[in-house]
Amino acid sequence: MYIKFNNLSEEKRETIIKSAIEEFSQNGFYKASTDKIAYSANIAKGSLFHYFKNKKNLYLYIVKYCMDFIGDKVKKEANNIKVNDFYERMKLIAIFKQNIFVTYEFHTKIILDSFSNRDEEIKEDMQILTNEYYADGIQFMEDYILKYMDAEYLRDGITTQNALFMTTTMFEALGNKYMNIYKSALSQNDKAIKEVFDEFDRYIDIMKYGLYKNNLN
Repeated sequence: MYIKFNNLSEEKRETIIKSAIEEFSQNGFYKASTDKIAYSANIAKGSLFHYFKNKKNLYLYIVKYCMDFIGDKVKKEANNIKVNDFYERMKLIAIFKQNIFVTYEFHTKIILDSFSNRDEEIKEDMQILTNEYYADGIQFMEDYILKYMDAEYLRDGITTQNALFMTTTMFEALGNKYMNIYKSALSQNDKAIKEVFDEFDRYIDIMKYGLYKNNLN
């Protein structure tokens, strides 16, 4: 579908993508201006439609691009984690994710906005992309987190899925809290980073003693 666009030089593709991300992140699908995107990318509006045919295809391309971009960043960080402790991995990945979300705020906003987009013109296509995104998220959990859980230490009646859901929910809430408070300081301020790690560690202790058997050493 995007053969003509993919045949462009990498530099030109990146310029168009950057312009589209900025416009869609600020105005969403419906209000975004293809005139502004073309102007910012220093190309004719006709060229933009030559590459994508219409605004809908451009938007879907950008949403998928942002999803893959953020996903690849998170996986790269996860691949660098050397520890095998389930909770420690969860903590590091949660903090990495929030740092990436803050660093690439426009990409993140496009993804989040796309989840709630109800425009009839793109509703069905967005549902497909959303399903793919969640499926990738589940696979990520299995590959990078779930297999590190010590299921034999869980209390009777608590499944690995129960523990994963509770832990993920808690870490996402903490991550969102610090994303709102510190923004870019997460990657720039050592004190801010220490506070994040300390609070995550406190809640990890609570989760462990609430989920694990009493005889855990």
